[in-house]
Amino acid sequence: MEVRKIDIKVNQLTRVEGHGNIIVKATDGKVEEVRWEVTESPRFFEVMLRGRPWHETHVLASRICGICSVSHQLAALEATEAAFDIQPSEQTILLRKLLYCGEVIESHILHLYFLAGPDFLGVGSVFPLLDSHKDVVLHGLRLKKLGNDIMEVIGGRAVHPQAARVNGFGRLPGKQ
Repeated sequence: MEVRKIDIKVNQLTRVEGHGNIIVKATDGKVEEVRWEVTESPRFFEVMLRGRPWHETHVLASRICGICSVSHQLAALEATEAAFDIQPSEQTILLRKLLYCGEVIESHILHLYFLAGPDFLGVGSVFPLLDSHKDVVLHGLRLKKLGNDIMEVIGGRAVHPQAARVNGFGRLPGKQ
């Protein structure tokens, strides 16, 4: 009996947040390996942060990615607070969770409606869907805006929010 080996390599996947390849290896119909390769060049953020004042790290770390800037910023804040044995207030923790929720909403809606969604519907991009599924596209835009609005209200702006600080916020959301 002949053994059938299949090796699949997809270079430069599209519609993902970042750059990467996927490799699948199978023998006789049984998948043996699935591997994701990150193909982005190193950007050396850790080198850029080395030697910087502690109060700058969360601002610089947020620049790692525009889509997930809140995650990088909050990770840097939590690392700084751990280094100084700082315990943020419950209000700070809750506001950070809400800020993160805004990022999750925006990022997941971006992926589902605008990156992967067109593939599910058999079209090359979201633009043809404006004719065939305009209500769905508009719903996605409204949901994406909701995530952005949450980040703007809590963090001061939707991309690279700046209000979060070590042990608190530089400004709190208004009552409106």
